Amino acid sequence: MGETIENIFIESLKEGKVFDRDELIISVDEISMTTIRKEPDFNEIRYFIYDINRIDEKLCSVHNNGRGEVDYGDKFYNRYKRKLKRVGLWRENHIK
Repeated sequence: MGETIENIFIESLKEGKVFDRDELIISVDEISMTTIRKEPDFNEIRYFIYDINRIDEKLCSVHNNGRGEVDYGDKFYNRYKRKLKRVGLWRENHIK
């Protein structure tokens, strides 16, 4: 937590777009963004909350301000799983 990513084009921060290669933006406004991602070795979903800081008209930085987990029983789990599958960010792990 607390990681900052610099020099991001503001126009690339849109709901439904992939962020940082393995996260999907599920909400964004002028000051914050929420993303989801599948954990690489498990069928778990994590969400991340970022603060957005404008650098100029076209660029911004984002600061990871928190994270959480979406459990299998959570009402959003299957919805988020479908969204991740649609953009190619979900591959099943078959845990024995």
